[in-house]
Amino acid sequence: MPIRACTSPAPALRCVHHIVRGILGHDVLGGRYGRTGGARAPILRSRRAAHRDCRGAAGRCGRRRLGGLRRRRLPAALGAESSAAVGDLWRDRIEAGDPESLRGTRYTEENPRWDPAQVDIGQDEIESSLVNQGSLGACWYLAALMAVQQTDPGLLGENISGVGEPPGSDGWGVRLFIDGEWQDVPVSPEDLGVNGTMDDGTGDPSWATLYEMAMINAHDGRPSAVSADTPAAGLEMITGESAQESDSLGQPSFDEYRQAIDEGRPITVMTDPLMPIGPARDDLVAAHVYQVFGYDEESGEIILTNPHGPNGSTAYEVRIDPDDPAYATSIFMTGIGV
Repeated sequence: MPIRACTSPAPALRCVHHIVRGILGHDVLGGRYGRTGGARAPILRSRRAAHRDCRGAAGRCGRRRLGGLRRRRLPAALGAESSAAVGDLWRDRIEAGDPESLRGTRYTEENPRWDPAQVDIGQDEIESSLVNQGSLGACWYLAALMAVQQTDPGLLGENISGVGEPPGSDGWGVRLFIDGEWQDVPVSPEDLGVNGTMDDGTGDPSWATLYEMAMINAHDGRPSAVSADTPAAGLEMITGESAQESDSLGQPSFDEYRQAIDEGRPITVMTDPLMPIGPARDDLVAAHVYQVFGYDEESGEIILTNPHGPNGSTAYEVRIDPDDPAYATSIFMTGIGV
């Protein structure tokens, strides 16, 4: 059956993009995952599924109401084992101490005079510091940390504590919501690697480093769990609350993003897993999750911030118009917390 012609620019672009996704990949588990920026989103299962979406694209240009976004209860690492269909690109565990590991050598070995008790985990530091992602593909998690840093820094401060005397000298405890319950995850100073997330200003380990390490430890260092997941998964692991998630055919409008931001809800978005081809495409990293930091009332744009940090090699702040007809070809998925 021929594909029905799309009647507006947005569905037409989506048709082409969905067909490409359908042709390029599917696996026996029903989802192949982009890994470029560390996010994980299912590409359409088959060409038939791609054609079916395009046939129904005409007349579906309207956007869902914010309250109508799908609510999905995601486990801590949704479908983590399914990425084995693509194949882990690294060894079985992400460990510090091995120069060939993504985490690199231990931070304590490279910086023998470093005092772990100096890591400031107070709320003022949490509010003011900036994240630099490092080499691990954990943007889905770090963008969520940045979003909660903005909306509820007190929660981040409550869920991290120093161990030993002075606090932090023997490590830290971090509370994360894993498999439907809060768990206390221990982090040792020897766990930290030089390639992990660091403070963007000082280049030293920060509260975000400890949160990232806790997430890694909670999943036994499995690359498939650490380096790929969805926007909602990170928000839920950090806040313990269900997050709303929308896909490319039902993204929020500018007014809906603005409403959620004004309500103080943490928001992250994921770019297209293949290549953003819509607005802001020159500034966006493929398969990468960004924090939605704010909005510009005059221009009608939302403002994204990049976990790579201001000193990273890619654009730190990206502005994009959610009401642009081609928005869904740049932004593939949105996660909104409570």
